[in-house]
Amino acid sequence: MDSVDCILIFVILLITKYLFQRLIHQNLPPRPITLPLLGHLHLLKKPIHTTLQSLSLKNGPIIFLKFDFCNVLTVSSPTYVEEIFTTNDINFANRPNLVAGQYLGQNYTALGWAPYGKHYRNLRCIASTEIFSTNCLILLTHLRREEIKCYVKEMFSQTKLDEWKFIDVSSMLFDLFINIMMMIVVGRPCYGENMGIEEKKIMREFTFDPNVTMNLGDIYPILRRFFSFLGMDKKLVKLQRTREEFLQGLIEERRIKIIDGEKNRTTVTDGNIHGRSRHVICDDGMGNVTLTESS
Repeated sequence: MDSVDCILIFVILLITKYLFQRLIHQNLPPRPITLPLLGHLHLLKKPIHTTLQSLSLKNGPIIFLKFDFCNVLTVSSPTYVEEIFTTNDINFANRPNLVAGQYLGQNYTALGWAPYGKHYRNLRCIASTEIFSTNCLILLTHLRREEIKCYVKEMFSQTKLDEWKFIDVSSMLFDLFINIMMMIVVGRPCYGENMGIEEKKIMREFTFDPNVTMNLGDIYPILRRFFSFLGMDKKLVKLQRTREEFLQGLIEERRIKIIDGEKNRTTVTDGNIHGRSRHVICDDGMGNVTLTESS
């Protein structure tokens, strides 16, 4: 078989695959032009949110994007988003099995990674009743107010009255967000001036680093072994161990304060340490809840 025959067979297979996908995807939302193998990867440019917005303006509020083995539904309409998270929330409850979820999600048991089921419902119930309920939001208003005041004071402290100065607002907003969530979960801010450089690096890595949460091995499973050979799995294992030590330290610190008789503040971690929650979880689970609420 010569090279021409091989190319011809390859083209026929691509056309067959394309026609087969068109047949089974007839009821899917509109999508941009798809390239073989790449799918819609060629359309993604930084910043991602601007690219997705432009695609929505061209193709509508609901778009189907395909990244080879990874299919993505992009929704930009508030009405449709509300319907997804209320009427059809169970249909969208599962998460893709990304490599990062195996390590950073405790083998897909953390709230952000767990498939829909009893364990997922327990974690969701804890988050809904202990953090996002109307009563809890009202009780924690003073906490958010205090952190916002500190945030505003920090902004003014970095400027002078007689001159203008550029301030990295994104970094300060990150501090504010993490501090509020950690105050709710463990009772103290864990991000700011008093936090070590290494701890800040850890928080940034397992919270907002896209290179940690997803890589080309998730889009092209055939490349997973290649990325594992390059050290991606080792990086995730190292980050997982560091993260577990960090979160376990927060839990143990809270235990010590409870033993010493601290009664000034009640946190989500307190409810699980005392077993007051209907869904008591072990330390690993508490770490997952802490991580989920902080990220």
